[in-house]
Amino acid sequence: MSGPFETEQQARELPAVRAVHEACAAAPGVGRMAPHNKQMLEDACTDAGVAAGAYDRRILAWLAGWEPQTCAVIAGLITRAHAAAPRSASAVEDAARQVLAAWDSGEADWDSAGPGSLTAAVRGLRAALRDGLYSTASGTGARLNALAGWMEERLGDEEYDRQAVAESGVTQIREIARLASGATSVVTLSAAQAETVRQALADAIEWRDPRGGTGCDDCLALDEGGEWPRMCDDHDADQAAVHAYRDLAADLGEAAS
Repeated sequence: MSGPFETEQQARELPAVRAVHEACAAAPGVGRMAPHNKQMLEDACTDAGVAAGAYDRRILAWLAGWEPQTCAVIAGLITRAHAAAPRSASAVEDAARQVLAAWDSGEADWDSAGPGSLTAAVRGLRAALRDGLYSTASGTGARLNALAGWMEERLGDEEYDRQAVAESGVTQIREIARLASGATSVVTLSAAQAETVRQALADAIEWRDPRGGTGCDDCLALDEGGEWPRMCDDHDADQAAVHAYRDLAADLGEAAS
């Protein structure tokens, strides 16, 4: 049992906690509980795949000076956090696969949001990203969240070429999955090289950002009451590229910090 615990007595009844008390009763003395407590905490970290540095180990040794039930609660928190994270990540991965499956079925119904439809699958992906522990602040989570939002908005608007939106979105989901799986080479940039790439991205953003102008004739033809920017397919693709450039520039900034 790793909790959650409602009372101290529940923690005291854990086999690991009782074992510490029994060992110390057999060989009493000051500080006799600490090695057992420390082992309990280190085992929880090891089982969760948590690497401990020198200072981490000092803190674990300090925590080991408390009662075994206190250490058991902390070990339980580590264990439960580790157990919860894979399920949340798995939920997002399953939702992304549902989007691909809905598209691969070849039965896309743009006006349907019912079970099995592409729109429902995209909404499911957004819900999984929102509700799970799979952080949308992470690179992969943020990209999936932005992409799912972009797809949901355009699949629900008949003014857009929804076939093109779906094809682009599915292609990008597959690419995100490929990158997240590690099926790519790693390129290391120096600080100067990263700055050069960021400047190139800034130039590309300025050049491709369709919001910097007043819209082409096709964009303006879509305008209904001065609500531009409702964009034509070409400028909509430019806007998607701008989002990708900004994401990459942000990633480069985080890597350099």
